Amino acid sequence: MSIFSKPDLLNDSPLKALSLTTLPMIIGISAYMSFNLIDSYFVGQLGTEELAAIGYSFPIVIVFLNLAIGLSIGTTSVLSRLMGQHKVEESRAVTTFSIYLATIFSIMLALLGLFTIGPLFSFIGADSQSIELIHDYMVFAYLAMAIRMISISISSIFKAVGNTFIPSLSILITSIFNLILDPIFIFGWGPIKAQGISGAGVATLLATICAFVFEVYCCFIHFDYADLKINWDLLPLKKIKEIFTISIPAALSNALNPLSIGFGNWLLSSQGESVIAGYGVATKIQTFCLIPIFALSAGFGPFVGQNTSSGQRERIQKAYKQSFLVICFYFFIIFLSLLFLITPIAQLFSSQKETIEVISSYVSITALSWIGYSFVIISSSGLNAINKPFQSLFLISARTTILLVPLSIALFSIFQSTGFWYANTLSNILAGLLAWLVIKKTYK
Repeated sequence: MSIFSKPDLLNDSPLKALSLTTLPMIIGISAYMSFNLIDSYFVGQLGTEELAAIGYSFPIVIVFLNLAIGLSIGTTSVLSRLMGQHKVEESRAVTTFSIYLATIFSIMLALLGLFTIGPLFSFIGADSQSIELIHDYMVFAYLAMAIRMISISISSIFKAVGNTFIPSLSILITSIFNLILDPIFIFGWGPIKAQGISGAGVATLLATICAFVFEVYCCFIHFDYADLKINWDLLPLKKIKEIFTISIPAALSNALNPLSIGFGNWLLSSQGESVIAGYGVATKIQTFCLIPIFALSAGFGPFVGQNTSSGQRERIQKAYKQSFLVICFYFFIIFLSLLFLITPIAQLFSSQKETIEVISSYVSITALSWIGYSFVIISSSGLNAINKPFQSLFLISARTTILLVPLSIALFSIFQSTGFWYANTLSNILAGLLAWLVIKKTYK
């Protein structure tokens, strides 16, 4: 089985089809998450204050990108069902419309972000010194995010047809360039002066531009999936409405997860910079461990969408069961591995004892509950694919606002930061059980 193979989502066995879409995405998402870890590694060498600044910025960056992913989910859902019905020309009109929509959306969000750096980060608990460092990084990061948002929209087109290799290669290009450029711009090299935390932002922007050029070439020239002009005659108003009907709840759903990290920063801000820095690294490790789940969800939506439009209900039920079993097995292995490896991993990012203890504590307490969180992610992807975005939003919001916020406030008041770790664990488990019940009811 090659990662270059394109699956037949309607005829391959569910396990084979999902494997062929998941494997390239694992490589791509691993590269993207390593992108964030690499930033944390190099910035961490500047000091704890700089590492804390990156910790504050991480959830905001992820919120913006997840809004873009949410918008792309609507496109993927509509496109995958059009592909299942073999409506090629309508699909082409939808792809072109989605790219222009993402461009407008990304420019608006980037401008909003640039003009609200101070008030936003003050609100989530950053002090004046941290905000100066955050500003130096986010000025470039917001510009990079705007470009990345358009790339995410283009990626959704490839995912809808089962081609996850191009999006993965794009992310890999971003990460490789970021790895090369980070030390050059952060610490200086030759004629390039050391720019500190600003250098991390510059490296991110340049790396993102490289990947963007590659995806635009693939979409518009090599594969010819989109036109420069929208063909409104082939774009029914019903499909535009459907894109927004799915995208808006999906964008809100995707934004809620990283917002919960921002909520954690706000809650923990009274505990000191070492705790914030440790929490920032710990959430990146968690996200890194969830890479196969994000990869699986990227292929799961198109699989469900195409098989729904062709009436193959049993294949969808089988895909859910097999995916849930794989998730359980995977996280048992992750949990056992992290019990022995988390301390040396934490030492890669900080030499401060308190920061290392925070990282180890969070991961060891919450790791096994990531099974439940994964159930929510997969279930949400499947529900969006069959035009049930509000059920998806319900699952995500149940984990964050209904469970996590009140549990965190209650347990934090008793156990401080450790109470917040336990609140995350309970929220993941309960939300996972709820996701399982919702999917059973949907396909009963």
